[in-house]
Amino acid sequence: MDTSALTAQEMELATLLVGALTGPFEPAKYKDHYQENLRALIDTKVQGQEVAGSAAQPSLVPVVDILEALKASLGRKKQPQAATAEARRTRRAVRLLKFPLP
Repeated sequence: MDTSALTAQEMELATLLVGALTGPFEPAKYKDHYQENLRALIDTKVQGQEVAGSAAQPSLVPVVDILEALKASLGRKKQPQAATAEARRTRRAVRLLKFPLP
């Protein structure tokens, strides 16, 4: 790794950070859940029992047509309400009050 672009302070800080986060590896702290589940599945089959759950038969996620989903999303977009004549007059009056004509 090229460290020529780093300053001495940055290297010292990085070294301190790595030193603070390192420690002895303790494999007893970690469990292999995959191996445990696989062992339980094998033991169940060896005993002649039926395997239940999603481990035996993974369920497939339905495929979504992205173009159809986009069209549906755009179709749900609310269209701006057409302004009524009275609302237009009110907005015009407010604009004229803010900026009266000379």
